[in-house]
Amino acid sequence: KWQRTQFQAEWLAKPTPLLQARTVVYHNYLDRAWQKLNGIQSGVNLHNLLLADPTSGNNAIYMSIIKGEEDTSIEDQHLMIGTNDRNFHSFGVQHTLKWEKHSSQYSSRLEMGIRYHGDRVIRLHTQSPYQMISSELIPYGDELETLLHSDTHANALAAYVHEDLQF
Repeated sequence: KWQRTQFQAEWLAKPTPLLQARTVVYHNYLDRAWQKLNGIQSGVNLHNLLLADPTSGNNAIYMSIIKGEEDTSIEDQHLMIGTNDRNFHSFGVQHTLKWEKHSSQYSSRLEMGIRYHGDRVIRLHTQSPYQMISSELIPYGDELETLLHSDTHANALAAYVHEDLQF
């Protein structure tokens, strides 16, 4: 599941025929969560399992359980189903000024701007064991393991000046 919200507002002004000012403010928010198979409780590497011969030994048993063709019979065969939950938020404001002057001897286009930007992401990854019973995933107990819980953010301030000058 996911939900997205976006807001942007712009203000444009021309206080003189030669000068233009533009300001933009924005806000973006994205919340998404998805479930996935993280692994098998025994610690079998899923990548190696998919690359190995799925028709022999324990590989055949594990693949049959993952496909729902066989039931789990011991705890080591439980499927670890996890949720990856992400919350992204970004916001900022940008202001630019443009000045243009043209004459018979030269032309100048001067632009300068400044921007403040911030963003944040909260990550929550959890997992819990499931049994495969008659091709159905059945939660096994109330154990919910947190694999990752992070909250990171960044803020940036940038400015520039650019001129095109022709004689």
